[in-house]
Amino acid sequence: MLHEPTIITIKPTYQPSTIAEYLDDLDKRYGKEAKDAKFQLEGRKVVAFQIEEQGNKVDREKTIADFERSLGSEASTPTISVSSIFQLPLVQIKDINTYGIVEKVAEGVSDYSGSSNERVHNLLLAAKQLHGVLIPKGEIFSYNKAVGDISVKDRI
Repeated sequence: MLHEPTIITIKPTYQPSTIAEYLDDLDKRYGKEAKDAKFQLEGRKVVAFQIEEQGNKVDREKTIADFERSLGSEASTPTISVSSIFQLPLVQIKDINTYGIVEKVAEGVSDYSGSSNERVHNLLLAAKQLHGVLIPKGEIFSYNKAVGDISVKDRI
């Protein structure tokens, strides 16, 4: 005697708090706060400069909705992607850049190994004086004017 097949429907369930904790943990490990641009002038010298950084965080609502949708799917091994939201910083360099700076255009590197202690000291003093100096478009740069006098009184 043949029996009618019995159909059993299985509906998986989950604890929302467990999913929320897991997503919070992912956000702590991989999320990143957006960083605002910093551009601070004192006179004609830049004293603080930082390009903005985009942030991201776990999109809990979309991830949970995708998870719930996958529970109802007929796939034998459903795949769930964790969605993220990109966060723009509130202050971007393009918003505060009145000098028209869009990129670094020059960088100086020097090897002064083997130089006398006096020369090394003078180079360090000059680098300190030049650090952050802006040269407006069209202006002729004067090294001597920018660095100023480095005399015996400046020595340690």
